Amino acid sequence: MGRNSVSYNNVLSLGACGVENESNTGGFESIHGDHSLLLHGRMYHFLPNNSRTGGLYFFTYDAMQEMQIYGDRTMNQRNNLGEVKHYRFYSNIGAELYREQTEINYLVQECIAQGELVRQEIVPMLNLNTTRFDIAYCVRGFQPSKQKNRISPKE
Repeated sequence: MGRNSVSYNNVLSLGACGVENESNTGGFESIHGDHSLLLHGRMYHFLPNNSRTGGLYFFTYDAMQEMQIYGDRTMNQRNNLGEVKHYRFYSNIGAELYREQTEINYLVQECIAQGELVRQEIVPMLNLNTTRFDIAYCVRGFQPSKQKNRISPKE
């Protein structure tokens, strides 16, 4: 499990680290030895964008199945036939880690609370206050004409 823990961390992490390295290769430089790296420059932490590929998305939108699919697709090495040749991510272990984080990690619990707020309060409020003209404007790129309460397509 120790060798695969980085895979679970990559899938379930809420944040990420970045490096502004002053070397020609960029990023972290590997050096020989256990848990060693060389850094020339600055390291920073950030919240990745909501690209449906990280813990921030998976926990906020209650997407454990998507997390399992993403972990399997990106972490497990496959041969030319698509068969898994080297497992680095087991869906059942990912699911258990997911559940454990929802119980003990206060940041994960905050993500869950924000997702619930969106689903239970914000989305219904938007649905009640949005008209079909608003949707047409957003989806099809319509622009309001000079006449009030009328829309016309972009020219």
